[in-house]
Amino acid sequence: MPIAGPGLSKRAEEHLAAYPPDLTKLGKYYDRDHNPDGTIYWLCIAENSLMSKELIEVRYTFSQFVGLSLTVPHQYMESHFHLTPSHLKYRNSLRNGYVNYTGKSLPLYFNTYFKPLHEVLPKHVVPGNGLGSLLAQFVWSVCDQGDGVLLPTPYYADYPRDILFPAQAVPVAGHIPLGVDPLSSASLAHVRECIVKSNEAGTKIKMIIFCNPHNPLGRAYPKEVVIQYAQLAEEFDLHFLADEVYALQTFPTSANPAPTPFVSVLAIDWAAHGVSPARIHALAGPTKDFGASGIKVGALISQANPALMDMLYDTVRANPMSAAADALFTQIIGDRAWCDWFLAENRRRLRVAYERAAAWAAWHGLRFQPANAGVFFVLDLAPLIDKIAPKELELGPRIAFAVQAMIKNGIFMRPTDNCEDPVPTNFRMTYTLPEDIMRLSFKRLEKTFDLPNWNEDEQALVKL
Repeated sequence: MPIAGPGLSKRAEEHLAAYPPDLTKLGKYYDRDHNPDGTIYWLCIAENSLMSKELIEVRYTFSQFVGLSLTVPHQYMESHFHLTPSHLKYRNSLRNGYVNYTGKSLPLYFNTYFKPLHEVLPKHVVPGNGLGSLLAQFVWSVCDQGDGVLLPTPYYADYPRDILFPAQAVPVAGHIPLGVDPLSSASLAHVRECIVKSNEAGTKIKMIIFCNPHNPLGRAYPKEVVIQYAQLAEEFDLHFLADEVYALQTFPTSANPAPTPFVSVLAIDWAAHGVSPARIHALAGPTKDFGASGIKVGALISQANPALMDMLYDTVRANPMSAAADALFTQIIGDRAWCDWFLAENRRRLRVAYERAAAWAAWHGLRFQPANAGVFFVLDLAPLIDKIAPKELELGPRIAFAVQAMIKNGIFMRPTDNCEDPVPTNFRMTYTLPEDIMRLSFKRLEKTFDLPNWNEDEQALVKL
């Protein structure tokens, strides 16, 4: 007979009922040596493995840096990971001490690569252990329980997680209908209507989360649209939080050699556009830029709202960044020559990896949304679902049938319905897996949907 224990809070029970845990059974993940039949899970995870070896251990030619024709082994992380006694203490020993740390190095990083209109100073930056954690603390700091957070659709699927906990705010989808480009000025009228309706229904919108470059669409907003969204926030007296985590992962493609450039909210003269700078904030994180999401180094930047920054400095104390992660990335982002090379080479590899995945999709006749930023793109699997799913099922069960068929064949992708995508058969595909795993992913998808095998050698792609 089971022994009853103390229960959960009413708040926790309501949360579990509304947002049950994901119970998808995938087993142990694929590993070429340890589990070659395991599930390739990473097509649905926004991680970039294209430069992992270069970050950890690589052989490179010194001529890239100092003009010498000398190839040497180099363990970048190992040789640049230096701890001091201050790193073994609580975080105030870094904030109030004399060792370089992310509170000093991150402002320099943003000044170098984000082209801010005004210099980013240490007082403008709150370092944290990842962007999700910082977002959750930000929402708690500006929203009361039951306040709304506006998310233009489609949106990053985990935003609701960080809106709900711990703030108990309410995610509100700003629905942009099919046929309207979500990154265009035409989207504003629909988002504005959602704000008005939510306010009238009793869920008062307090902030907008604006993802630029966009997840899951993989493109940057035009500067004028960024300004228009911030002016919308001004009209309704909202906080405007720009998630700029993919800022340094934009690239041209053969189909779009001159894509819309990314422009940070830090680079815009907000007063000139009638917007209070106090409502403008940005999230960014160098660990995404360097393909090291697991190390968890992020930052919230706000240049004209000292009360908010004081609050965030206090809230992150309960969930601080690891001093080891701080020490490692302070060294990495402080090496300007190496960062310049790494970020440029990463953009080159992103282009090659994207064009490989796009060529695969096009060869199989799949519709996809062209991308030039981030590590993923959206493609429509409707013809493949129609090919294998029982015709008598409704659309939702047919999509679930296709997902289970993929899992049976050792591959996993999620539909973007959890992003409020108006096309239910859309899936987000991450294309930045290691090259051998990406090729195997294509083969497993082809097996799942009984497709002919794509021969990349016939595509004349540039090699990584």
